[in-house]
Amino acid sequence: GGRAEPLFADVLVAVIARRLLSQVAPLETPKDLLHYRLIKIQAENKHGLLAGQHKLNYEKFKETVDFGHFFIALQAARDCKGVAIVSLVLLQQCDFRHELQCVFEPGLESAGEYYLLTGKDTADDRALRLFCKWVQGEAAQIRDLASKIVHETK
Repeated sequence: GGRAEPLFADVLVAVIARRLLSQVAPLETPKDLLHYRLIKIQAENKHGLLAGQHKLNYEKFKETVDFGHFFIALQAARDCKGVAIVSLVLLQQCDFRHELQCVFEPGLESAGEYYLLTGKDTADDRALRLFCKWVQGEAAQIRDLASKIVHETK
């Protein structure tokens, strides 16, 4: 009985600390990922999406480490623990993103998307309309910033 407006897709990126990249094998092809530890988020299958996209056998990764949250995975990547698969929207909010490098161009969409949900009886609520307009503007900025972040971290 409500409305659902799509805001943006959940796009995934693989990130690595620039320091670690200079210490281990270069990442020129997806197969080079196998030289690094894969940082996973528990209960997520983003690592499987990455392996599938690049036709890699997930079992051949050097090793894996599990964390319970995206921010912890980002911190682990920053601390040179391996390659993390994270949501681009979370990378955008990360204060230390300049210390990380996107491994490959994004384009791997997870199963998730972000929506603005409103009730059916709220169409006449001026305050809610203004709030929705603000949320849509923020979402547009996130979509625009996504490509800039990827190129900034390349």
